[in-house]
Amino acid sequence: MTCATVSAVAIVPEDPETAHRMPAEMATETLLDLVASARALEDAIIKDRGPADVARIRETAMGQAEAYLDLTMQAATHVRALKP
Repeated sequence: MTCATVSAVAIVPEDPETAHRMPAEMATETLLDLVASARALEDAIIKDRGPADVARIRETAMGQAEAYLDLTMQAATHVRALKP
């Protein structure tokens, strides 16, 4: 799973033309992790694993959602910087 705080890591891109690729790819991976967490959440509820397990998975998913949005914004910021 992608760390929910991954967007807090500042990486200075070598090439402004391709700077958007890394955060865009990480956003895609984070979105896939979020989908996996949603499935795990459903499974925990269906199998009645208890509120503590459900809360833990939900907290992870919320962090992933926030990281996805942060990474998407970071990629868009890099793309915007390319505009003349």
